[in-house]
Amino acid sequence: MIILETERLRIRNWQESDRPLFAEINADPKVMEFFPRQRSRKNPTY
Repeated sequence: MIILETERLRIRNWQESDRPLFAEINADPKVMEFFPRQRSRKNPTY
């Protein structure tokens, strides 16, 4: 696993356990305001 860290940020490889939070974040209209359309589990790609 590759991990890059700064004082404020941690970047690591994707983990399967990230999927539920990722889906929740991408279903939030405020988060997706400037994207062409919202993602959902039914429509996961653009």
